[in-house]
Amino acid sequence: MPPATSPHCLAAPSVALLVAAQAWALMPVLLAGTTVTGISIAMGYRGNLQVINEIASGDKRAEVISSFLIVCFAGNAVPVVAVGILAATFTPMIATVCLAAMISVLALIALGVEMRVRPQSEAPAG
Repeated sequence: MPPATSPHCLAAPSVALLVAAQAWALMPVLLAGTTVTGISIAMGYRGNLQVINEIASGDKRAEVISSFLIVCFAGNAVPVVAVGILAATFTPMIATVCLAAMISVLALIALGVEMRVRPQSEAPAG
């Protein structure tokens, strides 16, 4: 997936919108942030599932996809619990900023890995 269509590119704007929505208490900003976040996550799931379908052998494909979905759903639950704990311990704003920082760091790592492993033939000209 080229970087322009990579879901990692949408991570920073989505978390920025969500933090701004929390800080300014604005529903339109929250809706925009939620929309961008949903698109980013959907693109990530779709891309990952495509790769799994390409590399999994036919007789093991269902098992591999089931495992992938379990990991995805667990991966969605862990941040929710962490934000709940942070919000209860500190403030909701601190929890939101911590989540945004973690998502941004992970997106930068993923983008860096993607840039390193992408074949040279797919690299943008320039």
